[in-house]
Amino acid sequence: MNRLNNDQLRIIRKKTTQERVDRMVFLGDPSRPKANDVWVRDSEQRGLFIVFRKSGVHSYMFKATIPCLGKADPFTIGKTNCVSLTYARKFTKKCHEDLKEGKNPRFSVTGLKKPAEVRYVKDLFDDYIAELKKRGLAESTLRNRRHSFNKYMPETIKNNVLSSLTRSEIEICINKINKVHAANQFIQHLRTFLNWCIHWDLLQPDSNFTNKIKLHKAPDSSRRNYGMLLENEEEVFVETLQELVEESRGKRGQTRTYQGAIFIELLYWLGCRPCELFLIKKNQIYEHSAGLWMIKLFGKGKHRTVRCAVPDWLLNEIKILGALKTSDSVLWSWTSNTTGQKVLTQTWHTKVLPLYRRKLQERGIVENNPLEIPYDLRHHSQTRWHHKGGNLEACANWHGNSVAVAKKSYVNFTPDQQAEQWVRTKLPTDEKLSAPENITKQVPANQGGVWVLNVGQLHSPCTENPPGSTSPNLKSKEFPNGWALTTQTGFETA
Repeated sequence: MNRLNNDQLRIIRKKTTQERVDRMVFLGDPSRPKANDVWVRDSEQRGLFIVFRKSGVHSYMFKATIPCLGKADPFTIGKTNCVSLTYARKFTKKCHEDLKEGKNPRFSVTGLKKPAEVRYVKDLFDDYIAELKKRGLAESTLRNRRHSFNKYMPETIKNNVLSSLTRSEIEICINKINKVHAANQFIQHLRTFLNWCIHWDLLQPDSNFTNKIKLHKAPDSSRRNYGMLLENEEEVFVETLQELVEESRGKRGQTRTYQGAIFIELLYWLGCRPCELFLIKKNQIYEHSAGLWMIKLFGKGKHRTVRCAVPDWLLNEIKILGALKTSDSVLWSWTSNTTGQKVLTQTWHTKVLPLYRRKLQERGIVENNPLEIPYDLRHHSQTRWHHKGGNLEACANWHGNSVAVAKKSYVNFTPDQQAEQWVRTKLPTDEKLSAPENITKQVPANQGGVWVLNVGQLHSPCTENPPGSTSPNLKSKEFPNGWALTTQTGFETA
């Protein structure tokens, strides 16, 4: 880069080329701190000027007398690092054509077809995603990268050339991101994209300034790991959801409240991710055999099929919702993830939690670990599964993650629960201990294709084939000592 001096001005005025435009830079002269921007007339196209500014942002400008105004009305065509000289000349030619028709080109000329040599950041990013798709990357990975780029990259940068990217602009983008995880994800995705550009000689090796941007550190407080509801809290929570469904069913103006309550019921009974239910279709909940209902879920780029282990009354509500739907249409009245998230959030914070806490207060129950977000129900499901000593591989299949992830992120025992689990798992089963006669005899969890569940027990999907509802409305064969037996012949856990 050279200082813009009289010799250079004389050269570029004599013959204006793209190379000379790219090499020019305006460096402030200490002896002339208030020097104006420099306008250089294009040597080929009348009315086209290259303006070199003190700020370092250079532009192509159109300036000509407008007949209807009787004076000039200059305006910017584009930045020199955004559009080519060829494009600016074609644009200027179009402006002169409109001037002959008595129009003001500022308003009549909106742009020309983009020349092949002008490649914006968004165009290169599309090429980058297309190549990753050819490599076989999962669609969920590509979707996450597109979402991060489109959400946090400003339009002014997307519609600019790659060489115009600066570290300060990117840091401003990052500082506007509220969540630490989202900011770090944006930085990582941008690093990968810029490294791809360097690989294809679209940037110089030292142009990836994102390598020098440090990842944000999470707050000192560790991420909240919920745990599970106590039995008395769980009873109140189940009652709250059922009451909300009954109150909002069929009432005008409460359609979304009703569907939001059904949505939360499914989160509670299945322990799945909310995103797996936002756009679930009618044909993803179907009857398999012998009255068993299954549900297909998709999350984290993987499909899984599990038993729709919900009470009969809830299954009937789902059937009613889908009665007027075609098999491949969304079960809910909304058709976007954004609307589904909005309905879930509003129902949870304005309906479920206030009613739940009012019931707790009326019964004098103090929350051991207060519910905050719908995702706490997923933590509850996996923590209870581990606490009850269920098959951990079945837990991983059911929830769509690994045992290691469950123990690291979802399972959170209280000290009392840890002690209870230790006693249950460490003491030998054949040890002769004196026990009262009224103690119910323990029955193995899995007996050759059947699962056994204590009817007095609440939500506990901790057997190999997770049980359904323990609600009185659930039809099952009653046996002595409070055990319910349900056959599952021909059913394979996904």
